[in-house]
Amino acid sequence: MAKSRKKLDPKIKQKVLDECGNKCANPGCSNLRSHIHHIEHWAIYESNDEKILIPVCPSCHDAIHYGSIKIDDKKLYEWKNIDRPLQSGRSHIYIEPSRNIKLLTGTIALSTKNRKVTIFKLSENNKLSFKILDGEISLINLKISNLKNKEVLKVSDNHVKVHDLESITFKQVPGHIIASTKNAEQYIDSYLLEKMKIEQPDYHVNSELILLELEVMKPGLVKVMGCWADDEKAVIITNKSLSFLSHDLQQPLSMVGDGENSVLMYTGSVDCSLFGFKKDSSNSALKI
Repeated sequence: MAKSRKKLDPKIKQKVLDECGNKCANPGCSNLRSHIHHIEHWAIYESNDEKILIPVCPSCHDAIHYGSIKIDDKKLYEWKNIDRPLQSGRSHIYIEPSRNIKLLTGTIALSTKNRKVTIFKLSENNKLSFKILDGEISLINLKISNLKNKEVLKVSDNHVKVHDLESITFKQVPGHIIASTKNAEQYIDSYLLEKMKIEQPDYHVNSELILLELEVMKPGLVKVMGCWADDEKAVIITNKSLSFLSHDLQQPLSMVGDGENSVLMYTGSVDCSLFGFKKDSSNSALKI
């Protein structure tokens, strides 16, 4: 009769997860959900010693046992002994390749015939852009700063890093991340926030401000929402619109379409952003 496996102590399980950054121990895998694998087969050693335990995701766990490329115990111990910090506030957005790449901003989809397009740039720490590699790979780049122009979040070629985890709540599942804050006053001028709420009363509900939300909808199609602001102006993307706000505008200037099929194709110079504000020194195709 097969022996029942001893229950793993939750403290040991968490320690093993912490050692590998709370993700799959495979450095070539970004999966967060992990099984605890016994490097030394439990049926032989009947041990839950943390020294022989390693977290691996279901896909890697399956590959260990049945993969076409052998993952032996030596490789598993190499993964386990990697010196790495906790991965809190880090993530990666995988976007399935497509020949039809679009960034869905509210109900307007943005696309380009160029290799790279800057959507807007309020400052070096407050901007949004994306680029296309090999005609089918979409890479998103952005930065968000607080009102002191300190960078708090960035996405570098789909790699996400949240710097300020004390004031920002970060949630993630594969293909979808949300960064929000209850300290809206640190990220957008209250006057601009009230202007936005007049146009969209359901914006900033429950005192939770969405700083950034990225969701992969289809191959090549990513929905982006967020808030980029400084003392005098802001760009806010919601499910309903792409909105531009400033102290000079009586109300938000919002772009609204029918969704992913309402496409704004940018064919301008790669050194010029698509949108900009009149007082900005940088070049832009359209001044707000």
